[in-house]
Amino acid sequence: MSETNEAGIEARIAAGVLLNAALERRGGMDEALNFRELKGLSPQDRAFARAVAMAALRRLGEIDAILDRRLKKGPPLAVRTILRVALAQTMVLNTPDFAAVSSAVKLAERDVKTRPYKGLVNAVLRGIGRDGPDKTAAEANLPDWIAARWRAPLAWTP
Repeated sequence: MSETNEAGIEARIAAGVLLNAALERRGGMDEALNFRELKGLSPQDRAFARAVAMAALRRLGEIDAILDRRLKKGPPLAVRTILRVALAQTMVLNTPDFAAVSSAVKLAERDVKTRPYKGLVNAVLRGIGRDGPDKTAAEANLPDWIAARWRAPLAWTP
């Protein structure tokens, strides 16, 4: 594998680390920028990782709704993170589907825990690429409490 491909994969791993840090830790993404997974990245790859993680965070509700419609059973967090990163790339950053799918499958192949799911990653992302991501209300990106607050005065239900 070339260094360029390897660097691209490392940037996507870093994007997943940043995304999970933002979702699970108090220090969030800013603290995660100092994690070892990001230390060896070039400034361009660090910027790419941050852009992907921020895109996934901004559209997380929509991304998860799309994944939930495609997955009968929730995969492990590491697999879900790979899928989230790939969808953020295609939906927000306009990465070509084939590139996002290829990178996601390579990511799944790298780890013993995610390797059994590489076929699932491939099938889900190719299916979304082929059929489109389905129509999902932008409201899915809002925290529940904000959506409820906005709906209440209008007595509106989706």
